[in-house]
Amino acid sequence: MLTMSFATPAILNEIAQELDLGFRAFIHKETGQLVFIPDLMNYPDIEIEAWKEETALLEKHPSDFEEICKWESWEAFRVMEAFVNEVSGDRRLQIRLLDALEGKKPFSRFKYVIDNSGPYRQQWFDFKHQRMMEYVAQQLEALAFKPGQ
Repeated sequence: MLTMSFATPAILNEIAQELDLGFRAFIHKETGQLVFIPDLMNYPDIEIEAWKEETALLEKHPSDFEEICKWESWEAFRVMEAFVNEVSGDRRLQIRLLDALEGKKPFSRFKYVIDNSGPYRQQWFDFKHQRMMEYVAQQLEALAFKPGQ
């Protein structure tokens, strides 16, 4: 396995962005080559033809690649909870976010509150992205890819 300076902040950023867009991310165990393909669970009607080369590469050499996974829904929920603690400067928004998380359909309710929260909307995206980058770095470390070395 690789131990290299491959997992730079720019690489972590790229992987986190692709995962957030609903793609699957794979890394070649020896070269660090990244391959992204749409996650058909997120895009069931997408025309996969545009990713023919990537799909063929993964199918031809499945044991050469490791998948870097997006967090599970319970992990995403924990990130939303952590963000609520970050907005301590606006108690009203904090209460609205907590209410959203405690009710039915917490993800869509949280999104609605955040989308209508003015400057906190961008803070949420930045916070979530930073947490996703940390999550990706942890996975790469577990695979013996050492970020920042």
